[in-house]
Amino acid sequence: MTRSTRNNTQIVLRPVLRFAKSRGYVEDRPVNLPKLEPIGQSILEIPSDDQVPS
Repeated sequence: MTRSTRNNTQIVLRPVLRFAKSRGYVEDRPVNLPKLEPIGQSILEIPSDDQVPS
């Protein structure tokens, strides 16, 4: 799987496990979940007025 797919899965899984713990469905959340890995995100640049067609 790609890094972003793993992160997206973990982002959903963590609150589900937290909810299950709060309701008593599981005794404890897994402590060995991997940390979210950074994805090489880039910063979007806002086009100047000259670059935007009118």
